[in-house]
Amino acid sequence: GLEHLSWCDWWRVVALSVGRFVVFSTQLYAMLLFMGVLLAPVEALVAIPTIYLLVTYTPSFVASEAVVRGSYAILILSAFDANEVGMALSGILLWCVNFCVPMLMGSWLLRRSGSMSADADPQTQGDACS
Repeated sequence: GLEHLSWCDWWRVVALSVGRFVVFSTQLYAMLLFMGVLLAPVEALVAIPTIYLLVTYTPSFVASEAVVRGSYAILILSAFDANEVGMALSGILLWCVNFCVPMLMGSWLLRRSGSMSADADPQTQGDACS
């Protein structure tokens, strides 16, 4: 739990959490605008935290999370705009940007480091002195 944290550490955790929320909210708002969903900043301040709250409390597994995000985006944002395709795509693309791209990059880096470590193993290579 958090009871072992000092006040300074507790505030750091809060600041990082708020920063993460601001980054994700800004990403979603930018993606919505890019997809043609007309949403005023005041409407976004109400809708986006509601979407994240619903996504947080909905049990899902990784493969279905993009669909859950898109569905909640349509449910909440349809009160402000009629572009349901843009809403769903925004949620799905944001999930891809924040989950799929880092996962693929990490897999590539692990694969690359695995092949590099096999090349560096002296037992797999011949004796250079003979």
